Parts: sequence; structure tokens; C-alpha cells
Amino acid sequence: MIGRRRLVKPTLGVLIETGCARSIPAGNVIEIPVAPPQGNRTVDVIWQGEQLMMFVNDLQDRSQAIDA
Repeated sequence: MIGRRRLVKPTLGVLIETGCARSIPAGNVIEIPVAPPQGNRTVDVIWQGEQLMMFVNDLQDRSQAIDA
């Protein structure tokens, strides 16, 4: 799940720096720089220059891969 994905539904993420939850609107693009270890429930993403954690299941259900 490395690469860029476009959200098709609003999705929650948690800012790594502060631990605050943030809702990312549908249509936004996130980057996944590193695949999560097997069995991990969360993945680190970058959105508008901010690092967040998101649930892998949310990304699978609420986003589409963008071709490179």
C-alpha cells in the first residue's frame, strides 16, 4: 500500500506530532511513504505536509490508488 491514494469518503487521521484527530475531506490525496508491517492496523501517511496515522482498513474502504 505504498504510493498515493485519493480519499473517496471523509476519513479520520491522527496527527503524529500532537495526537489530535483530524478529518480529511473526500477528494484529498494522501501519500503513503512506507508500507505498514504485516498485521499492523495503522499506517503513517502524509497529507498537506503533515504526518498522520490512519487505519489500514479505513484506507482500503475509503480511498482509491492513484496511478504513478
